[in-house]
Amino acid sequence: MNGRKENHEWFTVSGMEVRHHFKRSEGCVGVNDEEPCPTKSDQGRELWAQFGRCHTHNEQTLVCPCGIIIGHVTFFGAEAVSNVIDFVKKAFSVPCAHKPEHFIYDTACDAKWQVEACGDPWWRDVGMCIDVWHLLNKHKTTHDYCQKNCNPADYLELMNDDNTGWWFNTSVAEQVNVWLGSYHAICWEMLPVKYNFFLDKMICLCNCVTVRRLEAKGWSPRHAPPL
Repeated sequence: MNGRKENHEWFTVSGMEVRHHFKRSEGCVGVNDEEPCPTKSDQGRELWAQFGRCHTHNEQTLVCPCGIIIGHVTFFGAEAVSNVIDFVKKAFSVPCAHKPEHFIYDTACDAKWQVEACGDPWWRDVGMCIDVWHLLNKHKTTHDYCQKNCNPADYLELMNDDNTGWWFNTSVAEQVNVWLGSYHAICWEMLPVKYNFFLDKMICLCNCVTVRRLEAKGWSPRHAPPL
């Protein structure tokens, strides 16, 4: 769920003149076409102001390929890639947890670059790639690092036997986000205690429905055996 405002507002002060500015909030995936300016602005320092209450930015979820939601966390301010990395690592570091063989994320290229930069050994045996939809629609084909390191087609174990499709639905988390977003209007004015309680219960009920649906199809959803 996304509680961010549509526009960013800020003020610049130049001498005795105060100017108000705003711009529409950009998406948090893909590559920005605009190159950042290497020099500082000459218009003076920027003052940021918050008018009214501050809502959360988004609810981040961890979803298995079968559709089971195994974790969620509330992000404030922005969906920082560093926070996503920390969230995943903590979620799979609890006792009896199984570290995933693959981590599929819409900006996995940024996540992989950060992991390699900090040299975290926890991620060395975890494949990090972008889901198919975002790779085709949100990432530039000219982005060499992204195409060479985070293309799911490079992981043959993710593709079916004749290499015409995928064993897993790599966009399952995005589909869960659509379901989760249906509660946006209900949660908008909730305080933290009710907000967390409500989402925990809704996710538990959703997982129960998903398990029953999988069992009805003849599959056997279950916890992985202990290592």
